[in-house]
Amino acid sequence: MKNRLIRSTLITVIGGLALSFVHVGKASAIPAFTRQFKTECSTCHTIFPELTEQGANFKKNSFVWLGTKGETPPAKKDEMKDAEESKGKEYLALATLPEYVPLSISAAFNASYNDQRPNDGNRFDFVTRYVELQGAGSLGDKLGFWLSYDLYTEGPYTGTNNNASLNGNVPTNNTPDLNDAFVSARHLFDTPINFKVGRIRPWLSLWKGTDRTSISEMATTFYTVGNSPFYTDAAADGMEFNAVIGKRVFVAGGAVKRKDQNNIDGYGSMQVKFGGTDYEGGEAPISFDSDSIFDYLTTTFGVYGYSGTNNVGANELANHYYRLGAEGDIRYQRYRFKLASAFGNDDNVQDLANTVPYGAHKSRVCAAEGQYLIGSHFIPSFRYEYQDNGFGITRRYISSLAYAALQDAKIILEYKLQDSNVSHDNTMNVAMVFAF
Repeated sequence: MKNRLIRSTLITVIGGLALSFVHVGKASAIPAFTRQFKTECSTCHTIFPELTEQGANFKKNSFVWLGTKGETPPAKKDEMKDAEESKGKEYLALATLPEYVPLSISAAFNASYNDQRPNDGNRFDFVTRYVELQGAGSLGDKLGFWLSYDLYTEGPYTGTNNNASLNGNVPTNNTPDLNDAFVSARHLFDTPINFKVGRIRPWLSLWKGTDRTSISEMATTFYTVGNSPFYTDAAADGMEFNAVIGKRVFVAGGAVKRKDQNNIDGYGSMQVKFGGTDYEGGEAPISFDSDSIFDYLTTTFGVYGYSGTNNVGANELANHYYRLGAEGDIRYQRYRFKLASAFGNDDNVQDLANTVPYGAHKSRVCAAEGQYLIGSHFIPSFRYEYQDNGFGITRRYISSLAYAALQDAKIILEYKLQDSNVSHDNTMNVAMVFAF
């Protein structure tokens, strides 16, 4: 067992190091934005859905194109032709309506192999994971909106178990589900404050759960503790205030109420950016007399806190919990490094096997990921995760290669070695994703 672990670890590390010398690519936002703003997907994404600086700023500003006050965005391919086509469409501008219906559809086809599955023919699994409808955009420069709705899912497709294991019992279809649905009012009363309301994912981490080129989620925002279903990147109904302060500080705070819970949870976060483009689209000054590492270095640091109460177990016992997190995002030319940590406490939970009594359990999770953008088609990455959820320690070594043949289509290969106090397994994942 020990030799096998050492051999698997060496394979993973060598594979990750080898991948770090490959080339990476660029891909898209949801295509609705491409049609609306007449710009390439790579304006806001490397390989979708991972965001560039411009994409992150676009999101922080309620999907309003930065630097515009009623102006059209840059990247118009033929200004004279566009001006001619816009004649007779003044009614759209007056009504602040986009010329194109801001809808997109994305789908993923996944295959997995897990060598520790029972010998029941299910070690290899090939399923259509989801087909999702997305709608997003802005009305003028004061109101933004976002909608994502599962049209079809096959097998469990949630943040806590997606791609974590193979499906043991795949249903023919699941009930369509609303993931995110919110509107965001921008710069209320001519202040920097934005207000978001609806079904939202609290703005805590530097990266939304989908902001990755790998298949597996980042453990720091997707781990759970015992029989509590809570994880920080889960959507909930609520409201949030956020604002850009001094161009390089982003703060957010809000309150949410989760389904079937009697209590209201509260949270807050702050992100500070050094170098690169600021949160309002302004470029950092560059010296033309001499080159400096700081001309190409962008660092962002974030902290967050979340406190809430849920009901767990058959008797719906009250569980009071909190999460604290600290993160760093470092970009240098085509290199990117992500560092994340999360700490928490649940005061009344039990393990999933019901073998220990209810009680308090502290948790701590850390993750580090490095990746390199090669050309405009490849992103190799390697991630290490350490997770102590209060009931056991799990270590993961995840290497992946994302290839974008087109800006709205990609293939991802991923190898994940997972070792814990109760199991050890190797999982190979393959995903094909497209959007239009």
